[in-house]
Amino acid sequence: MFFHPSSPHPSPKPSLDPAQAPRLRRLEWLLPLALGLGFVLTGVRATPFAHSPLALGGIAVLYGELALLLFFAARFAVRAGTVPGVAACLGLALAPAAQLRMDAELLQRWPMFALFVVALAGLAFGLLRLCAPRARQAAPRLLYQAYGALFALLASTLVGAHASAELRWHLFAHHRLFGTPLYWFDAPPLLSARDGLWTRQGRLAQPAEEEAVRFQGAPVLFARPPHIVFLMLDTLRADALAPYGGAANVMPAMNELAQHSVVFADVHSNASWTRASCASIFTGLLPEEHGAARFHEKLSESWVTLPEQLAAAGYQTAAFVANWVQVGYDTGFAQGFAREDFNELMSGQQILDQAGEGADANEVRGAYARAASVNKAALEWLGSEARDPYKPLFLYLHYLDPHSPYLEPPEPGTLSDPEERKRGLYRQQLRYLDRQLAQLFAELDEALAGPKVIVLTSDHGEEFFEHDDWGHGHSLYKELLHVPLFVHLPSGRAQRVEHALESRDLYMLVQDLAADPALDFEAWGAAHARSVRYSSQYLDRVEDARPDKKWTGLRRVEKGGLSLIWSAFGPSWQLYDERTDPGELDNRIDRDPARAAELRAELEAAVRFWSAPSEVTRTPEENEFLRALGYVGGVDESPPKKREP
Repeated sequence: MFFHPSSPHPSPKPSLDPAQAPRLRRLEWLLPLALGLGFVLTGVRATPFAHSPLALGGIAVLYGELALLLFFAARFAVRAGTVPGVAACLGLALAPAAQLRMDAELLQRWPMFALFVVALAGLAFGLLRLCAPRARQAAPRLLYQAYGALFALLASTLVGAHASAELRWHLFAHHRLFGTPLYWFDAPPLLSARDGLWTRQGRLAQPAEEEAVRFQGAPVLFARPPHIVFLMLDTLRADALAPYGGAANVMPAMNELAQHSVVFADVHSNASWTRASCASIFTGLLPEEHGAARFHEKLSESWVTLPEQLAAAGYQTAAFVANWVQVGYDTGFAQGFAREDFNELMSGQQILDQAGEGADANEVRGAYARAASVNKAALEWLGSEARDPYKPLFLYLHYLDPHSPYLEPPEPGTLSDPEERKRGLYRQQLRYLDRQLAQLFAELDEALAGPKVIVLTSDHGEEFFEHDDWGHGHSLYKELLHVPLFVHLPSGRAQRVEHALESRDLYMLVQDLAADPALDFEAWGAAHARSVRYSSQYLDRVEDARPDKKWTGLRRVEKGGLSLIWSAFGPSWQLYDERTDPGELDNRIDRDPARAAELRAELEAAVRFWSAPSEVTRTPEENEFLRALGYVGGVDESPPKKREP
């Protein structure tokens, strides 16, 4: 019975009808059920990667325990009072909001994030308060339930992460509500795990000591060796071209050239970022061997590079490089070129001046020398007195146009979908580059008389959300490693070579072409085919809260249709079977332990020696340019060796 409103001291309301209370209190259990189901569905659907039944079961258990922890804690707090109840419900709502933001790439705008948190917290608070007893007593057993759920969650996470390699990898890569705290409390610092690969070698080799491993002398040339025009199309995916399954209308001129060329169908890069990959091409060595594997490292002058080999054989060498940050004079790539013939297009100061004061990183990156400028500079040089008409020419042209930021107008019909918009912008960049290359070829015959061999390749590809991300330098999946390679001969001979090769094989291929343009490519491919292929990735990227975004440490080995990937983030392992899983989306690391062990042995044996790195030195002005680009590590100093507490 209620007191009369005029009573100065109204008493508390009576409890719910005992017959209705249990039924109503059962309603509150819909909250952890909905939370757990939402966590699982969001986490699994947010990634294209498959979850094995065992991994899916482990994920369901962990999310269920997390939902119970949030529910028990919020229920106790609501019964303890309004203020702690509101705070606890806000904490409860933050977890699914963070998952949607981190894993599903939703709620990226802070107003939407805040609105979601407030709405979900209000719903949870209302439900828990409705179902609470009228007295709203915060019984100790409710707190004990929350502590029990917490301990169960911690134990399950640790046991699962150590018992299943697949589950551990999923937690680090795709379920960051668990992976982020797991990294900070139960994993070695990423940089320690990565750079420990060098420190555990005992003694790093000096490049001069290992020169005989790969040095084979300058090529012996015929009476009329061909000119070699080497086109490096930075960030060009193999499947952007029709011979590799791409659309015919994106790069029609290059597709036409490929129809009259020797196409190498199965070439994998040795790294998914520019400097390490190009250094492998220039030396024939793996990144750990040539020593330009990390951002603060350069190509040692002790190596005999491809341009040096050709110069020793009588070639004049010249380079026109748009991406001089990675492949430039300061990073060791001018070896084999006369200083005046190695052209870095658009200095850092020129780019900063063109971008303007206050420009962001994308605006600075967009001020690079585009393909038309590369062509103009090269053609002017060919018509100048710098060109020696009595020598064959090795001409290295490094184009940056396929690299972000994409500067061409958006592709029609792609604006409604952010992911398809990026793909369309990339295709537009390639169409622009294709037109410029066609223009170059139209003028090249007049500018460079004599037989010419054109070598076209890329340093790495670009991911467009095939594996949860966009760009490059963050993974070692096939869309980043499979690169185009075709050789156009004066005869226009058309051929397709299917043998498995690596980008570093270009070191010998170009020399053999210089010595014999009538090379038997099928026999050459068979002689250089690799039963085991290796790639690695050690890059310091832009500042990011996530350590696996800020730094990368990855190694990959392929053999017999299987690919094994090691990541320093965790560390964790992945195993893919290309025969049944060509998209590399089903990690079989727990299901095929024998083959995984075999590939681990191949991974350890792949690198013949680890070189002591040579450090990049830059001027203060160049460091300022790199900061404007957003690079970290190697600007003022090497990356930190220890994680800050």
